[in-house]
Amino acid sequence: MTLYLPVKMRFKLINHLSLDVVKNSKYLIYAHQCSEGVFVGMAADPVKRWQEHLSDANTEFSHNYNDSFRRAIRKCGNNFIHYIIGVANTENLAKDKEAIAIEYYAA
Repeated sequence: MTLYLPVKMRFKLINHLSLDVVKNSKYLIYAHQCSEGVFVGMAADPVKRWQEHLSDANTEFSHNYNDSFRRAIRKCGNNFIHYIIGVANTENLAKDKEAIAIEYYAA
């Protein structure tokens, strides 16, 4: 089986974010939503990070293969909506915002 890894993705900007702010930020806090739930993360390159998630979801020997997010990827396929929910210019601030978003969207 050949795994298709997208080189582009469409993200919806929420929380009053503008394209300029997103483009000029070092880290992006994102959410992936499907029928299985909302999954929050942060990365400097969310497309590359999504590629890593897809690879983990489709590699049985990956240590992340059976977590809820990778199971959701296998179940939902391409039926995800991707959001940029926050930005940060330092890794520590991005991690803090990610933690807050995880708590918020878990509800």
